[in-house]
Amino acid sequence: IPVSVKMRLGNEDMDLALDNALGVQEAGAAWLTVHGRTKRQGYRPPAYWDRIGAIRERVTLPVIANGEIWTLEDARRCQAESGCQDMMLGRGAVANPLLTREVAGGEPAGWPEVLAVLRDFGADIVGTGSEAQLCGRVKQWLSYSRRRWPEAGPLMESVKRETRLADLRAILGRDSGGNNAGQVVSF
Repeated sequence: IPVSVKMRLGNEDMDLALDNALGVQEAGAAWLTVHGRTKRQGYRPPAYWDRIGAIRERVTLPVIANGEIWTLEDARRCQAESGCQDMMLGRGAVANPLLTREVAGGEPAGWPEVLAVLRDFGADIVGTGSEAQLCGRVKQWLSYSRRRWPEAGPLMESVKRETRLADLRAILGRDSGGNNAGQVVSF
């Protein structure tokens, strides 16, 4: 059974990143995903893709780059700086659920298509948590989506205090003055 490892560049600092990666390799991992920041750095930009590249150059197992990949341009820069062809998309894929298609050379997503994904997402998560948790997931998705689609902003503002799924559905399904006219979201 293949076992992979995901690690950050370190906890407090990056001094032991290579030692840790070599230990992962020695332990027999099939591949290594490296998040380009320390735990202390959290999710604050930038991601240090060049440090991932330094690890990739020294280990023999496949290395997958991760961290701060929000757009196709970020993906290309990450590949160039890390030397990794493969990437793990995190929050960027939440913000743009069709980012993988773009990175693979497909068409960029438009807002109506993204709303369709949101509708499917809303339907898929029903039954996976409390109403407040489900509302939180949709709100998180809308919050991240504002980075790329300004249309997500008014929707986020209109639902940000909702904790009941029925209320969230009603607001998202409403025509709100043209911001999402004709683009009903229901789940």
